[in-house]
Amino acid sequence: MSAEVIVTTDRERRARLERLLARPSFAARLDERLMLVVGSVLVAAGIAAVVVGYLGASHTVLVAGQIPYLISGGLLGVALVFLGGLVYFAYWLALLVRETRAERTAAQAEREQLRAVVVELSRFMKETGSTSRRPRPSSREP
Repeated sequence: MSAEVIVTTDRERRARLERLLARPSFAARLDERLMLVVGSVLVAAGIAAVVVGYLGASHTVLVAGQIPYLISGGLLGVALVFLGGLVYFAYWLALLVRETRAERTAAQAEREQLRAVVVELSRFMKETGSTSRRPRPSSREP
């Protein structure tokens, strides 16, 4: 048995890695949607906890009885809202990264097309011998 050695250049490996990372996988999109759902649920649960804490504390006369409602409803609710906001922000950033990658890929494709057109145009100009430029009209009028 002979082992074949595959020689790849650094540029080829980077290009292959960029192609693999550029295409959005199902798991990546699922993670994005999961972040959206988790963030929304956490914000809703936090708001509900604040409301339940307020309702419980408003029906209690003694301050000592209101403190558990403040801790479990108010502080936990605010923490859940904050955490949900962070998860939603992470979802938004993931969308921005995906869109930026797609725009970069499109811009690279357009740049390659433009480069091909310029090469073809320069080849055509060399073949036809039209490399000389027309003289500019002078701005002075006689």
